[in-house]
Amino acid sequence: MTNARITELQALNRILAQAGENPVNGLVDIPRNATRAHETLQEVIMEMQADTQFWHMNTELEKELIPDAITSKIQVAQNVVSISTRFQEHELALRGDFVYDMRNSTYLFTNSITVKMKILLDWDELPVQHRTYFQKVAARKYQQRFIANEKKHQFDLIEEQQARNLAMAVEVTETKKSMLHSPSLQPYVRRVY
Repeated sequence: MTNARITELQALNRILAQAGENPVNGLVDIPRNATRAHETLQEVIMEMQADTQFWHMNTELEKELIPDAITSKIQVAQNVVSISTRFQEHELALRGDFVYDMRNSTYLFTNSITVKMKILLDWDELPVQHRTYFQKVAARKYQQRFIANEKKHQFDLIEEQQARNLAMAVEVTETKKSMLHSPSLQPYVRRVY
């Protein structure tokens, strides 16, 4: 049986290969160039998932958060990058590890709240198309920072765009979104004649 999901090690070795460098056998005790490539991959994984407008695959819908019985604060996990709510009584933000109610200027909550959360997924939790796209972005960034070959950079951009298109196609299919869901078109979609 063929495994369609690339491992983090395979992604790292693809980044190194794209830069014309030797592969590694693991993710620890690796040469400096491989460490830089791995750090670039980790950076891309975090940056791409933190984009609150872009991906749906790392979104938790209707997540109930309960205030601490003693402090009345709501602490979130380290992998939460953003939260929002559709209820008008709260306008929420993350401040440090806690939920902050901007409308009422407080960290204190008397009741549980239901939110939409963006979380950072581990590599193994990412869909295969996103892994490929993130690896291509990391390869281009690594090559641009440490190799700086302009011709190679142009080729990497084309490969990255193809991988992005595939990841976006999966996003659109899985979320059943269309251009009518675009925030910029909402005034036109909602108007009454």
